[in-house]
Amino acid sequence: MKEFIHKDKEISVVGAADSATGNDGINNSLSKSRADYITQQLMVRGIDKSMIISKSEGGIDEYSPIAANRHTVVRLFV
Repeated sequence: MKEFIHKDKEISVVGAADSATGNDGINNSLSKSRADYITQQLMVRGIDKSMIISKSEGGIDEYSPIAANRHTVVRLFV
């Protein structure tokens, strides 16, 4: 993977949970765990930590069905 990503690029990793279950504390922790896991996997594959911006959204309700709100989004900015 690192062969395709140049050092001058930025990767955004955003974790989310659904707001229908759990409370704010649980959802914030879960969404952070999702983002942290993907960040670690990128690093294992040779991506430098300084290129990765990791965020968590907590509980969201943007998508239907509810389960679609439980995700992690990775974006490569070129």
